Amino acid sequence: MKLTPADILVNIDGTLHGQRSGLKSLEDPKISVFDRSYLYGDSLYEVVRTYGGVPTFLKEHLDRLEISGRLCHMELEEWIPTFEREMIRSIAEFRKIPAHARTEAYCRIVVSRGVGRIGFALNCLESPIRYTIIVQPLNPPGAEAFEKGSALMADAQGFMTEGTTFNLIPYQPWDRRHLAARSGAQKRNPRARSALPRFPPARGRRSLSDQHDQRSVPDHAHRSQSDFKRKTRTPHPQAQSTF
Repeated sequence: MKLTPADILVNIDGTLHGQRSGLKSLEDPKISVFDRSYLYGDSLYEVVRTYGGVPTFLKEHLDRLEISGRLCHMELEEWIPTFEREMIRSIAEFRKIPAHARTEAYCRIVVSRGVGRIGFALNCLESPIRYTIIVQPLNPPGAEAFEKGSALMADAQGFMTEGTTFNLIPYQPWDRRHLAARSGAQKRNPRARSALPRFPPARGRRSLSDQHDQRSVPDHAHRSQSDFKRKTRTPHPQAQSTF
């Protein structure tokens, strides 16, 4: 998807920038070279998408943002209502762009600890928290992804995990030649089998690979639910993604 400035809306600390009439120019916003997000990557972010113009799981994303802030000693509790209000406002303004009145939106908020003198110490800060919200058209998966399916990224215990900005990856049926080569390697090196990651199906959910030829799925993916429960640990509550 090729974007132009007319497709993007930016909100910096509550001031909207875009090409629509009544908004400040996109050429106006500036981020200080002394912003800690620029100097040290000292920032957090969350991304939500819309369905029918409504941001999905916004409260849950902002709860996670607050928890992340707490873990890095960035107190965000009093900022969360502001972030929620400004994200909703920014999405609404984005949908006022004539070409995107019915376009689903991608909305990212970046929260910086602030601006200050060079130095890691918090007493170097000279400003409160700064935030930037960027809204642009959503770039959803294409028809091919829906036809071929996708796979959830899972940890060695089979629980859904997250990658940077994603936890869904394109699914490709297992190549039998690859499986045969791997099987041969295991016979030559029996210890290799124990080193292979195991990805049992998630409990209570239909496997996304059910639509494919079951002969192409590794044997260990067919382990029973009871076997899975016996052999896996209960993950830490914060390690499970629910959205």
